[in-house]
Amino acid sequence: MKQMTQILSVLIASMIAGQALAAGDAMFSLRDEDAPTGTHLRPVRMVSELPLDQTYASLESRFKQKIRDSYEKMAESDEPPFPAKGLRPLLKHILAEQDKAGIDAKGTLALLASVDDAGVVQSVSSLETPDPKLAQVAGAVLMMTPFKPPRCNGQPCKMDFLLEVGIKSIKDLGTSPLTISKEPVLTR
Repeated sequence: MKQMTQILSVLIASMIAGQALAAGDAMFSLRDEDAPTGTHLRPVRMVSELPLDQTYASLESRFKQKIRDSYEKMAESDEPPFPAKGLRPLLKHILAEQDKAGIDAKGTLALLASVDDAGVVQSVSSLETPDPKLAQVAGAVLMMTPFKPPRCNGQPCKMDFLLEVGIKSIKDLGTSPLTISKEPVLTR
């Protein structure tokens, strides 16, 4: 069993889970590898409005539009950068490094990765973090992550990728481990 059990909601750019639920959009989750002793239920570690196992090219148009909407002005022929293998490998790697470093933080982590025309992250800036160590760990993971190169007017270009992750410890969730920032993820 992992030492730290946390729930992370993945919010890319200005997407908010509560709005997605209100709009009836699907939610996608990433669970721990192991269930805690006494249960067969693996804790949810992350929840996202975007499918975790898809590349940008394989995303449905509604998910691509959610990403595109987070940019101020994006021409129809433009495409944002996106993790080449999808979000799951990136987010699992961040969780693994966070656990390995023993970082117990809660709050919002917002990182801005500058992606070049070859899909290589050139720099990562921390916009908001509950713990500077977490920003360093997650930033290092972003620096190693290959991206689908961004396109401007149909040509490869440089563009930023915003990763915003809300972190909440399970001990602060009360009786429901599927609650994030007071917004229910699953309700009856």
